[in-house]
Amino acid sequence: MPSAMARFVRLIWVSCTSLALAWALSLTPGYQRLEWWALDAQQRIAAERQTFTDAVIVEIDEASLRELQPFFGAWPWRRDAYALALDYLGDIGARSVTFDILFSEPRGGETEFHDALSRNRNAILAASALNRAADNADIGRLAALGWPARPPLPAMRWTAAALPLAGFADPSASGRVGMSSVAVAADGVLRNMPLMHEIGGVHLPSLALASLFPGGAPQVEFSAGANKLRIGGHAWPVNGDGAVRLLFPPNADPLPIVPFSAVAAAALGMPGRTLDPALFAGKTVFIGNTALFSDRVNTPRGNMNGVHVMAIAYEGLLHDLVVRPQGWGWGSLLLLLAALPGAIQPALRRTSAAVPILVGAAGAMVLLGVNFALFRVLHQQGMLLLPLLAVALSTLFGVGIAVREKAWRRADDAIARADSETELARKQQRFVAMVSHEFRTPLAIIDASLQSLKRLARHAPDEVLTRHRKIQRANRRLEALINNHLTEDRLRRAAHPPRMEAVDLHELLARTARRAEWPELELRTEGLHSRVWGDEELLRIVFSNLLDNAMKYSPDGGRISVGGETMDGFAEVRIADSGIGIAAHDLTHVFDQYFRVQGTKAAGSGLGLYLVRQIVELHGGSIRAESAPGQGTRMIVRLPLAAASGE
Repeated sequence: MPSAMARFVRLIWVSCTSLALAWALSLTPGYQRLEWWALDAQQRIAAERQTFTDAVIVEIDEASLRELQPFFGAWPWRRDAYALALDYLGDIGARSVTFDILFSEPRGGETEFHDALSRNRNAILAASALNRAADNADIGRLAALGWPARPPLPAMRWTAAALPLAGFADPSASGRVGMSSVAVAADGVLRNMPLMHEIGGVHLPSLALASLFPGGAPQVEFSAGANKLRIGGHAWPVNGDGAVRLLFPPNADPLPIVPFSAVAAAALGMPGRTLDPALFAGKTVFIGNTALFSDRVNTPRGNMNGVHVMAIAYEGLLHDLVVRPQGWGWGSLLLLLAALPGAIQPALRRTSAAVPILVGAAGAMVLLGVNFALFRVLHQQGMLLLPLLAVALSTLFGVGIAVREKAWRRADDAIARADSETELARKQQRFVAMVSHEFRTPLAIIDASLQSLKRLARHAPDEVLTRHRKIQRANRRLEALINNHLTEDRLRRAAHPPRMEAVDLHELLARTARRAEWPELELRTEGLHSRVWGDEELLRIVFSNLLDNAMKYSPDGGRISVGGETMDGFAEVRIADSGIGIAAHDLTHVFDQYFRVQGTKAAGSGLGLYLVRQIVELHGGSIRAESAPGQGTRMIVRLPLAAASGE
């Protein structure tokens, strides 16, 4: 059971952590704007192109202002200009006419416009929200113009409204006034259209909604369980403010557009300026000002005129082309899809970092595809940014796991190689030690035989004696080489710690010099009648190596001197030769392991001086070399005296 639980935790920890971090990021200030941007981009990509045929936009554009100035004067126009257009559109069979123009102030021609409104009971007028308290007269007029509604009803709440002039919107005009005000998001973009507005307990419809019911005010009901606003035979999903998410077509020309000058010219009977009645018959006509950049608003599709937004909202409400808000059902499915890449990532830990990236990219493509399908087919707004963030975070986790696993494998491989190399080195060391031990016996026999031959051949020719000395020196160099390897092995393993005792330095140097048997060796150790604290065998190896080096690099007949003195609690031993010398750039490396002086032909392993320094420093002393090319070399060893070491 614990094993199954551990496998389950390994399976879900990346998904759970990624979702938790994505949720935490969703609480940051910039997340909401980023989500809006993502949803707007999705709408621009996924929304279908539309060609609406139920509404027509009549624009009061700049060209219309110029062309109609001889007839209506300068902007703003008298109200009889709109009366002319309203009568004309009514005569050719328009279903209704919606004015996205606020008629709250007198401009002249009010009587003509009032009469036209009386003749055309299908006209919708605009009201606008105000940020001031409503007076009693306004509240009374609002009550007469409001729509019947059963509370509770979600709505956009305002304190007051600018209404059309009393003569235009009298009690008989109930249901024929709509609010043109909208509420943009914090980033200044209009995405949601409030269907109902509440002012002092009175409910007025939006201008687009009022255009759907030009014959009168229908009953408004709200279904709280389904979050739907039901009006007439329609039901639209709304948010907490009673607003629908508008579905803006991606194309810039979803509705036919006619300049106001063309309608006015046809209404005035100008020759050659007639319009085809079929263009307006049975349709809702939206009249609004688009000149001088007035009444413009930012939308997911870009900057648009307010009258265009109202006409598109009307078509969307009429054909149920609104975006359904996010719901937990589809949201849970999308979060589950987002969790799948995270569940797969731990299983990819032994792959390259590219594989988790590919899995994350595939998960993101699936999420985008599902969101696209939901939006395109069902007009359902899915959860987009949060799942994508979770997938991105799980991908980062997957890459991190793969990189860490790769690093661990490399480390394990390196450790395995190091163990293998260490074991091989140990085997080599054991082999060298074994061979060295085996060589010591025959070398000792050879050395003893050479000494016996020397005694027997005292009167032999000089040529024989010279060859004898060469053989003996070669034998002792080989013996020193073996001793060096054995000493290095001893120091490395520390199997035999130094046997520290008081050592007679004068006697040790004398024995070592006699064994060297160099004809021109000068021993001046009168100042070294003292004892040092150390391991006699190791110190013998030190001076044997130094003397062997001096003989190796000195020509036959060359002079070697061994001397020294005691001072300041140390014995200083100096061994000088008359050999080839050492260059300055090599002098700092002569004590490095396996270092050989450049250009020398003398045999050696490069281990002797390295061991000398190791042994001297083990005894608390120091060693340095003084040399110059062609002037020989002097090695200076300083060792603490036995009294100074606490004998």
